[in-house]
Amino acid sequence: QVCSRLDLLTQAESLIREALALREEIFGTRSLERAESLRSLGQLAFQRGEIDPGRRSNLVQRQR
Repeated sequence: QVCSRLDLLTQAESLIREALALREEIFGTRSLERAESLRSLGQLAFQRGEIDPGRRSNLVQRQR
């Protein structure tokens, strides 16, 4: 989160992906810890403009 707040998005993605791999190895693919890393990757993609805001709200509504 610190990297993304400082606009160091490339570094942030690298760190998040590393954390994701570690969390999958340690906690498994169906863990809350893995889900948190996936959420962070999604937030990063949104910050980069890779996710359309309208599409994001549709995804959130579908999950409820």
